[in-house]
Amino acid sequence: MSNQVCKSSQRKKNPMNNSEVNSWYKVQLFNLDENLSPLLSLLHKGRIPHRVTEEGGFQCLWLLDASHAVLVENLYTRINSDDKDLLAAIDSIESECETGKSSFTIANSLFVLLRGIRAFPVTSLTLLLGLCGFLLVEYDTAYQWISLFTLQPMRLIDDQLYLATITLTLEQREYWRFISPIFLHFGILHFIFNSLWIFEFGRKIEAWKGPLTLLVIILIAGIASNLGQYWWGGPSLMGGLSGVIYGLLGFIGIHQKLNPQSSLNVPPSIIIFMLVWLVIGMSGAVNLFIDGSVANMAHAGGLIVGIILALVFQILPIKFPNKSYQ
Repeated sequence: MSNQVCKSSQRKKNPMNNSEVNSWYKVQLFNLDENLSPLLSLLHKGRIPHRVTEEGGFQCLWLLDASHAVLVENLYTRINSDDKDLLAAIDSIESECETGKSSFTIANSLFVLLRGIRAFPVTSLTLLLGLCGFLLVEYDTAYQWISLFTLQPMRLIDDQLYLATITLTLEQREYWRFISPIFLHFGILHFIFNSLWIFEFGRKIEAWKGPLTLLVIILIAGIASNLGQYWWGGPSLMGGLSGVIYGLLGFIGIHQKLNPQSSLNVPPSIIIFMLVWLVIGMSGAVNLFIDGSVANMAHAGGLIVGIILALVFQILPIKFPNKSYQ
């Protein structure tokens, strides 16, 4: 079966007031291995609001306007019947995108940016907070503000850094410190490297099951990686999203191992590269080329927590609202 037309439309409602908040209509199902790029290219070119999610082992196409369902069915039929005029139009669209002939104005660029933020709010917020953390470390040379976001309170006196223990964090009930260190970044390369992986893995999970799922994984992996590094190395000035990244990697890796047909996956080469990098970091080789040391236990702790969360999601029917937009 190449596709299946849904017998009924689904209108999402707010259970609190029963009012319509998102009139997305489920109109058609496709096999997971079917390439929908030609159809989606035409819908995008025609400015027809749409999105695709995974539903019960199928790709599900949603439309904002149910009246477009007939048009979509007609386009899909023409594509599969090798309609030369339609295929030529698709090639023209793809060629335009590849050669960069489209004229993007500042307004268009801002629209694309805002659309990306709306589609992946948690990923975008994480990247923004990471940028703020990088700028804070870069410009707060007196450590006046940085000390508010470290795992334990600290103070710089006569160029000497004094760090308290986590006991003081608990006594002062500054519980945000358990997560805030993940946003601190020490150097531009540290920030860029982490941001690229958050962008890669975060979008995949957010598109798969929505922002709340990603938020839960980031919070648990972030807290676990911070506490794991503290348990292993004691009080230190640590920071970065690397532990969260390994948490997301562990989650995706186990999920795709248990669900080979799922849309949530990454190439095996990336998993191997990240695991090799983890081993190299633990060997101490990376410390020879950086100012400081790698928080290896934060990486390992994040990875372990990500694996555990993937197993929990697999065993228990945990579902969060998915309000991702295309």
